[in-house]
Formats: sequence, C-alpha cells, structure tokens
Amino acid sequence: MSRQGWRALLVLVGAVYAVKVGVPLLLQHRASVDFLSYYLAARACYANTNMYDIEALRTIARHLYIQAHVFPYLYPPPFACLLAPLARLPFWIALRVWGILMLAAAVGVVWATREWLRQVNHLHHPGLSLALALLLFLLPFDVDLMTGQVNILVLLLIVLALYLEMQRRWAVLAGAALGTAILFKVTPLFLIPYFALRKRWAVLKGLAIALAIEVGVSLLVIPNQWGHFGAYWLTLRSHEGVSGLFPITATSNMSPASVWALLFGAEQPLARAATVLTVLILWGGAILVHVRRGEDAAILLPYLVAMIASAPYVYIHHVIYLYPGVAWWIASLLQQEEQRRPAWAVLGLTALASINITLYSEVFFLRSLPPLAWRLGLFAMLGLYVIGVGVRPTTLSQEMAES
Repeated sequence: MSRQGWRALLVLVGAVYAVKVGVPLLLQHRASVDFLSYYLAARACYANTNMYDIEALRTIARHLYIQAHVFPYLYPPPFACLLAPLARLPFWIALRVWGILMLAAAVGVVWATREWLRQVNHLHHPGLSLALALLLFLLPFDVDLMTGQVNILVLLLIVLALYLEMQRRWAVLAGAALGTAILFKVTPLFLIPYFALRKRWAVLKGLAIALAIEVGVSLLVIPNQWGHFGAYWLTLRSHEGVSGLFPITATSNMSPASVWALLFGAEQPLARAATVLTVLILWGGAILVHVRRGEDAAILLPYLVAMIASAPYVYIHHVIYLYPGVAWWIASLLQQEEQRRPAWAVLGLTALASINITLYSEVFFLRSLPPLAWRLGLFAMLGLYVIGVGVRPTTLSQEMAES
C-alpha cells in the first residue's frame, strides 16, 4: 500500500475513534467519578482545606449541588493544586474541558510512541502510526476517558520521557517528564531502574531537579497538604480498605494485594508480606533480566507490569500503562517475520487484560465463578511479564550493534 493509502486509513481510524469517545464525552450527564475527586481536591487546595479528608470533599460536593459518589483523593498534593484554575470553572464545564485535554493527550501518546520507536528500533514502516492508533481501541482508553482518570496524562509523560531520553540534548527534560509523572501518580518510580541501568545519568539528573523544584515549591505554597498526604498514606498500608473506596477484595480490584487478601484474609500479616514479596519479585526480576541483557527496550514491558501491580488498587483503567511496552512488540511484528508468534501472544494477552470483566458480573452463569477468576486481567499481565523477561527478540537496532 502507498503512503497515501496508509495516511487515509490513519485519518479514518482517528475520525472513528474521535466520534466513538468524543461524542459520549461531550454528551455525558453523569459525573465522572475520578475527575470529581480531582476537582473537589483542587477546590480544597485553594480553600486551604484538607484534600485527603473524604468528609471535607463530600461537603464541598454538597455545596456545589453535585449528587454523585465521592471517591477519596489518593495522589500527591501538586497534581490537585495544578488543577485549581480548572476547578474554578463550573463542574460540568470543567469535566468537558478535562475530557478534551485527555483526548488530546491520547493523540500525544500515539505521536510520542511512534517517534520513540523510530529512534529505538530504527523503524519507519508506513503502517506504524496506524497500528499505534488501533492500539487505542485494544487497550481501555475509553474507560479512562469516561471516568475522567489522569492515567492518560501520566502515560504521556512516561512516553515523552522515553522519547526525549533518545534525544541526548533533551535527556534532562526526559527526567523532568518522569519526575512529574511520579508526582502525579507515584508508581512511575518503578521505571527509574530502566533508565539507571542504561546509564542515562542526564535523565536521572533531570528527575532529581524536577522533583526538587516541584516538591520544594509546593512545600512553600501548600505545606499543610503535604502533612495531610503523609498521614493519609500511612492508612493505605491497611488491607482493610480506604474510606470511600471499594474494599480491597472487590471484584473490580485486580491487584496482587487483592489476591493475597482473598487467600489469607484482608488484615492478615501474611497477606501484607505476600504482597510486598510479589512486588519485589516482579520488580527485581525485571532488574535482573535487564542487567543480563543490557541495552534492550523489550524489557520495558516487565517494568510496566511491575509498575501497575505495585499499587494496592488496580482497576481496568490502569491497563493502558502497557501501551509503550506492547507498542514495542507491534514494531517487532512489523519488522521481523520470526517475531510473529511472541508478538501475537503479547497482543492476545493484552486483549485479555483489557476486558472489563466486571461488566459481566450479572451474567447468570458467571455469578458462581470463584473470586480469583475475576482477576483475569492480572493473570494476563503476568503472562505479558513472562514473555517480556523470557523472550529476547532480535531487533534491527540490535543487529546493527552486533554487526
């Protein structure tokens, strides 16, 4: 197919996706549960109210005549305070503005991932952009958009870090992007070894500078919120659950913490120890394989799985963090005939991980399934982890290095 044909298909796919998710975003009349917590936390920020107090957030919602379930705000203070200007808008306007921004961020994810793959794999296949756009349909980006989650923005920062790191003169900015992602969501901390083991010291320098500036400024502006955040995170150590959230053993939670809580009991020390051990094994395994392989972007997928699994609450919308790791395998599929089997296995497991299985909880013949069966997404991601650490594909860039 000619380049014009590929571009026409890309435009068609982009238009279909924009209609598929954009129209519901603009027409929705229910409060997006996650964006609501961000919005209320931002309101609490400029009102100098404890944004981690669920009752304070509910009070703000009542004063604004917002009738919806209020989830607690779980993230570091800077993110909510950056949203303070948006929170000065009426909620329903702010919700639509946020949705448009996240849709634009999804486009940015596709672009940045394409540019990263062109650098890391020396791949200039005309169908790459189309494949990456179709990956938006496979992964549950629509769930993130409809719930108003921040995951797409955090993913954009992660992919920008990957891309900028390949541009030596912009490596410090790559660290700044990663540092901002960490301040927004914390769990991108698990990606630091990916850069450190490849001796990308400029990235780590940018990371340290960004964290120092962003944390320092926010400590000067909102010191009380950081104190509330520290106290709040101590409560997250409990498997009993967080006020306002679903129980850790809820069907929708597919984290390793939920699995061990089901097996041993939510408040049992054995469940906590098993959770910590699982995360350490996943993270440590990725690091050990990375040390053995050296320069190998294929190891990114296990890091991403470990990053997702490290959170005590893992929902379907977190699966989109697999995007750059799965995209690398798509590039491998376009590049090498012999890589087809593992690449197709990656796509199949990604599709399984992206199934919102809780939507089928009322189907009569599924009600009797054991609780662990509802963690299909977790088991699929563990399968991706095994492929990432167990299969070492040969890419064009590696062939060039060896020659």
